[in-house]
Amino acid sequence: MKHWRQMTMLCCVVLLSPCWAYADDAESLKSSVQQQETEDPCVTYQSLDARMNDLYQAIKTQYADDKKKIHRLRKVQKNWLRFRDSHLALLFPVSEQISGEYGSVTPMCRCYELAALTQVRNVQLSALLNPEEGDVCAVH
Repeated sequence: MKHWRQMTMLCCVVLLSPCWAYADDAESLKSSVQQQETEDPCVTYQSLDARMNDLYQAIKTQYADDKKKIHRLRKVQKNWLRFRDSHLALLFPVSEQISGEYGSVTPMCRCYELAALTQVRNVQLSALLNPEEGDVCAVH
């Protein structure tokens, strides 16, 4: 199970974000996930979700004068939330959850996946909020 979570996290990082932009964050992300594995996964997800909302609001504040950027940010965030929800529906269909096909660990597994996806999104939002100095491709 532990190996599966690590592979899922690795796949999320690789598929959802450009590797070169987040290479420095990979180690901190790995240690963060390992630390969080000992905690309640739903509490971890709630904490990461709150952090994502804080980052989102900070970006909106930072770019308040750029209405087009704020509009694009809202659109991208809504699309990311749709992706997250669709991805979870693929992994844990509601009909199977209700029928008990996945068993009693389904809520825990769902929280692990939510936490992994949200952690990756937080890295992406952090890069928007604090672009790396000297990165000519960073959004300013």
